[in-house]
Amino acid sequence: MYKSLTDKLLFDYYMIDSRRKDSIFSPAPFYLEKETTENMKFSAEILDALVQRIITNINGTFSDFIDFIPHFNYKREILKLKVPLSPVFWTRFDGFIREDGGIFFSEFNYDKPCAQREVLVSEYLYAENNVNTGFKEAFINSYKNIVCEFFKENKIFNTAILIDPCHLEESRLSYLYTEILEDSRFHFIPVGPKNLKVINGELFAFGKEKIDIILRQFPTEHLDEVTDIESILNLFDKKEVLILNDPRIIIGQCKNLFSFLWTLVTSNDDRVSNIEKEVIRNTIPHTIPFKKEYINEVINNKDKYVLKPIYGRYSEDVFIGILYNNKEWLEIVNYVLEKNNSFILQEFCPIHKDSVTAASKDRHIPKEAFGNFGVYLIEGKVKGFCTRWNESYLTCDESTWITPVGLSENPLKVINANLQCRKKAWDKVTDKAMLDYEFTGRYFRDKEYVGLDSLLINKDKFLELKNASEAICEIFKKAQNLVVNNIDTFASVLGIEGLNGLAVQRYTDSFVFLGRMDWCLNSKGQWKLLEFNSETPAGLVESMGISKILKDELSIKYENPNEYMEEILKNQFYKIIKDYEKVQEINNIAILTSTYYEDWYNCKAIYNVVNDLPYNITIGNIFDIKVQNDKLYLYGEPIDAVFRYYPLDWFLKDDKKEILKALEFNTLSINPPHTIITQSKAFLALIFELKAQGFFSDTESKLIDKYITETSFNVENLNTVDICIKPLLDREGNGVILGCDTFEEPEYDFIFQKREDIRPLDYIQYSTTGKNKKLLYPIVGAYIADDKFCGIYTRLGELITTSSCIYTPIFFK
Repeated sequence: MYKSLTDKLLFDYYMIDSRRKDSIFSPAPFYLEKETTENMKFSAEILDALVQRIITNINGTFSDFIDFIPHFNYKREILKLKVPLSPVFWTRFDGFIREDGGIFFSEFNYDKPCAQREVLVSEYLYAENNVNTGFKEAFINSYKNIVCEFFKENKIFNTAILIDPCHLEESRLSYLYTEILEDSRFHFIPVGPKNLKVINGELFAFGKEKIDIILRQFPTEHLDEVTDIESILNLFDKKEVLILNDPRIIIGQCKNLFSFLWTLVTSNDDRVSNIEKEVIRNTIPHTIPFKKEYINEVINNKDKYVLKPIYGRYSEDVFIGILYNNKEWLEIVNYVLEKNNSFILQEFCPIHKDSVTAASKDRHIPKEAFGNFGVYLIEGKVKGFCTRWNESYLTCDESTWITPVGLSENPLKVINANLQCRKKAWDKVTDKAMLDYEFTGRYFRDKEYVGLDSLLINKDKFLELKNASEAICEIFKKAQNLVVNNIDTFASVLGIEGLNGLAVQRYTDSFVFLGRMDWCLNSKGQWKLLEFNSETPAGLVESMGISKILKDELSIKYENPNEYMEEILKNQFYKIIKDYEKVQEINNIAILTSTYYEDWYNCKAIYNVVNDLPYNITIGNIFDIKVQNDKLYLYGEPIDAVFRYYPLDWFLKDDKKEILKALEFNTLSINPPHTIITQSKAFLALIFELKAQGFFSDTESKLIDKYITETSFNVENLNTVDICIKPLLDREGNGVILGCDTFEEPEYDFIFQKREDIRPLDYIQYSTTGKNKKLLYPIVGAYIADDKFCGIYTRLGELITTSSCIYTPIFFK
């Protein structure tokens, strides 16, 4: 048994022991979308076939590429080899997702690509629809098939794994290859450049082991360091020794190949097909050899360019102009000029930033980072992906980390408004919201709160949310009844001491007047419930009003899930009043809120929905309430029932116990007081405790596991360090702490909740000073009236959603 993933990496995968050993591999998977993955696979396989065609015909049809290959010792001898090109055993294309969509490959790694360990580990680690499933088997079978096909005989084969002994990583990889490839017919021995010698026409390692195959983790351009290299190349040319990869593969490794490919495209050369030209245009940054005559252009437009050495590896001497100031860039250009035309000049392609989880020894850390998707090909077919993450553009060994990769579609898509006069349209929408609904929340500080780019979801995923919300309501009602019947036991657990009497008041059988379940879509595309705002849910003007305004003004053709929300709320309001009339006469109803602007327009929205009901309905300030003889009065009038946009626990905090007493004995609350039970975030922890004790049926338990984010009073029950700490009754993200950000428990009452890896959206955030494209995380609020779904309120915010967010509606098709 291994104590940890790190132990397995060290002992089974021969990872180098280092200070970063606990943070190099994160077990938290990243999910690629199918369209992106298929694009990478298709493009890589097209380009690989083209590269191999160029190599095969380097002395014929494509001999003009020879001039693009800088000199290295034995260049002539290698390019003149007559033996047919061996199947390419290993290749890695460094692929990236473009910031504005699509993909590109920054370079080809044909000669001695690493990443085999990373792909193998990613196959071992969990990810749904793991893109690396089957890689190990393909790796083993391909090697043995290539060898047997080359020699055309059935015998025992000895392989020398040629490494640079100064590179510890390559030594470790040689052990890994031996571990997975060696059997009774295939033997392996690591060798350095001085350990091979040709004796009497045969190749030996250390003077005694006859060698049939050289498996190279050693650069072609440095093969002059290998003893007897001329004789070894001669043996290879006579098919007496196999070299993998074939040394001629340097043609694909040479970054000037990108320059040559673009020359073929721009000259419309008929040696490449139309499909190949299209792939080159779409996936290879425009590239030319760097020459002195380009110096002024490069200096004056540094943000447009990247300088790379033609034979460089490990990101050494790769210079991205946007990362340097003008003085630094001038020094770099002069340094490159001194290297005598050994660099290429490449178009800079901004990389898409993704949300991904890094790991340290004892915690998971959510980060936004750039992904280098190493597309690994074996014999011309993509067999795996090595995904390396870095917080800067360059993939740097000192800071990069690796995650497993799965496939998953994002059910939410952004509908870009594509308006010529966006600000004019935005003003019109928010002006109408202000006139029709007294909406004054168009900005949050300097940022626009209302987004014109709405969201789209398919109908099946929308219906899943609707049905799941209603199913969870039934589970919550069952647990709530248990709490009501045992309030003195559970009040302290839920953090609602002092509200015991009100919490058990049941003059209506309605579960809630209006609540909002906050859901997210995780990286797998699964709905997960985070919490339930059953007391005073926000977003009413946005959901009932602004969604309609946006649909009309922008001519959105999709369906609005909030279309009947006003009617449903009016009926539910009336239904609860009729329930209360069985207890006492109801004439005067007050809709009460604080002076906070958002609370006011939300309450006004409720007032506008219900004010034509046959009652005397008034809207007012909670602080204008008077209490006489345990009854509430507003502006001198006795109040029989209230809709309070003011949480019950705030009355305790503000020491307004006389109002609580009136609500308990004389003035009824239309948002039923028992909703304080489900408002507490400890209620979700209680749900999981009750499930563990067999309180729920098998069907109910499966629904809980499927849809509710795991929550507990005991962090060890979550079996992960990737957690959130949440206060029991706070709102708008106040007091929520990520587990990676703290080393001690907070002083307030709290619960632990597994952190959901929410799939973010690329969204443009506008402010009074400009715009900024950001990764924002959608929280989808499903409104509940009684126990039925009635609408959606969606916010896009940071990893923890606060009042600093963007509202944008969801439509479905």
